[in-house]
Parts: sequence; structure tokens; C-alpha cells
Amino acid sequence: KLREDVTSIHMALVHWMLDLVLVMVPDQGEEQNHELEPDSVSLRTLNEVANMLSEKLVSLSSQITRSCNLVLEEQMLLEHDASVFENEMNACKKLQRESFNWVETCKILVTEVSGDALQRHQKQPAPLGPPITADPGVTIETQDNKESSVKIIPNDVEAVREEMDSDHVELEHKDSERPVLKVIDFDGNITDKDLEESRVHLPGTDELVVSPVTEESQRAFNELTVMVILQQQLMDAEVRAANAEQRAQRAEEALQASLEKQQLLESQLQTPPEPQNTNETTPPTTPAPPKTTPPEAKPSTKKSKKK
Repeated sequence: KLREDVTSIHMALVHWMLDLVLVMVPDQGEEQNHELEPDSVSLRTLNEVANMLSEKLVSLSSQITRSCNLVLEEQMLLEHDASVFENEMNACKKLQRESFNWVETCKILVTEVSGDALQRHQKQPAPLGPPITADPGVTIETQDNKESSVKIIPNDVEAVREEMDSDHVELEHKDSERPVLKVIDFDGNITDKDLEESRVHLPGTDELVVSPVTEESQRAFNELTVMVILQQQLMDAEVRAANAEQRAQRAEEALQASLEKQQLLESQLQTPPEPQNTNETTPPTTPAPPKTTPPEAKPSTKKSKKK
């Protein structure tokens, strides 16, 4: 049942917007030069349908929000965790807020269309005075002092007119260059807001952004600021990593060169030295002298003589 109600009111809103566009932009052929008469029946019908749809939309959004809040409260009592259902509650509030915004926009559009229709019936006011002519010798007398008169020369008139036209074009050009935002006030009036007056610098950059006004825009601005800071920190970390990689590469090249030098020294130590070529002759070796043996001692004969 709820899905059918939502679908039906959505289709009704779409048809109402199409009817409003047809009333605002009437079907006028190229051969028709006269201004079309306003269709008061269509305006009255649009107003009645808008009131009916507004009541249905507000009632349906309130019903959906109330039902969702009851379901979420029961789940929060069971699970005892309010942070899980915060997004669902925000979605319900957003639905109701968008419904009220549509109702306000609908009222503004109907008021604008009704005002345009009334302005078509009004006659243009008569000019306040006679038009200025460029005939030579024309004198203009003021109402306060009829005795004093000013004589206007055609060349002066043309110069003043050209100067006024150039100033007007320059002002229009300046106004067209300045960014302007259409804002709907709380009273329903549409005002122009100059974006250049309410721009602030994004922290960490020279970029100008629109100054946040609402709570959601302030939250988005804070998130954007954090993102810019994190991006800057990431870029700095990438630069430091690239510098560290270059230093590591240079250290590796120096280590490789020292290893090659060490291997060269080891190879030089392992190779035997070459023999030296000398012209000196070695002296001849003399034979060792023969060993002399001592003479043998003769036995004594004293004992034999005593006998």
C-alpha cells in the first residue's frame, strides 16, 4: 500500500511540473505576433492541484518518518547501539526536509506564474515627459524655473548618449562576469547572492571555494580540508620515499664498487710472485776437511816387570 501511494504521488508531481512548464512557456507560433491571453483556469487548476499534492506529500513523508522512527527505536532498544541506526534516522529526516523544500518551491513557482499573468494585463505607464529630440536649436525649459533655458546641441546629445551606452555596457559586462547564485530565503523571496563576496581560501591551497553556510556544507568543507591536508602529506611522503630510494641506489652502487675492488685485491694476493733474473754466479762449494782420529793408547808394562 505504501509503495503504491509513493508511486502515485510521484507521478502526480511529475504531471504537475509538466503542466506548470506548459503554462510558463506557452505554445506560440511564429506567425502570431500578439501576446497570448493568460489562462486563468489553468492557473487556478495548478494552484488547487499544488495545494492537494502538498498536503499529501507532507502527510506521507510524516507518516514514513514516524513509522521508521518507531522501528528504529525498537531496534535500538534491542541492540543497545545508537550509532548503527544514525544513517537511517538521517535518511528519514532528509526525506521530510526535501518534502518541505518541494512545497516551498511549489508555492514560489505558482506565485511567480500568477504574478507574470497579472503583469500582462497591466498597461505600460505613460512617459513622464516628452522625448528628447536631436533637432538643432531645441530648448528644454524646467518646470521650476521657466525663465532659464538650456540649449542642446546635437553633437553633445550624441556624445552623452554614446557615453551612457558605453557605461551601461561596461556595467552589464562586469555584472555578467561576477558569479551569482539564486537563493530562496525563508520568506519565499528569491535573492541574488554574490559568490565572490562569500569565498574563502581552501587550507593548504590557493583555490577559492564558497564559504559554507549550512551545517551540512560546513561538514563537507571540513572533510574537504582534511582530504587536502592528507593529500599534501601523501605527496610529501612520496617525495621523501623517492629521495630515500635514490640514496639507497647510490649506496648500493658504492657497495658494488667496493666489492669489485676487494675481489681485485684478493686475486692479486693469490697469484705467486714472478722469479727474479740475476747475473750473479754462486761460489763453488769446498769439500769438508777429513776428520782426524786420536791415536790408541798402549797398555802399560809396569806390572809385568814386578813379577
